[in-house]
Amino acid sequence: MGEIAISKLLSPSHAAHSVSLYSEFKEWLKESGIEQSGFQGFTANRFGRIAEISKLFLKMRKVVLEFFDQVVDVSSNRLVLAVSVYIQSPWFHMCCCIYERIGNLVIFPMMEMLGIDDKGRDLKSERNWKGMKEFLGSKMGEMMKISDALKTATQVIDFTLQS
Repeated sequence: MGEIAISKLLSPSHAAHSVSLYSEFKEWLKESGIEQSGFQGFTANRFGRIAEISKLFLKMRKVVLEFFDQVVDVSSNRLVLAVSVYIQSPWFHMCCCIYERIGNLVIFPMMEMLGIDDKGRDLKSERNWKGMKEFLGSKMGEMMKISDALKTATQVIDFTLQS
């Protein structure tokens, strides 16, 4: 939910709406001399996007927090307030770390295998049900480790710190 809220608030497709902070964020990055290398905003609503948002948020977390601290009026509307609470939450940060790890382990390779969002444009021999079954089977051990690690709060913290 937090990733979707971030994507709505800081996405180029919502920049024309008054609730979007995308244009202000891009301008603030430029004025602050912060490298934008390839930042195209946060986008959502397709397979794998939440994992991509988590990965991008973790990469830009410090900058986004600084932008909210210096520029954003968090009481301007509920979406801005919600995103402000999410991005400051240690639990949200931990969930993003976990989701990024799952994305790297399963989601991104699956997107490549299936050719989703122009990933894996070349037709691959494993792009069939048998190939998919073998791929998912090969990831089960690591997914079970993640599942086991998430059973207690202390293990979750340790798991996140190991990422």
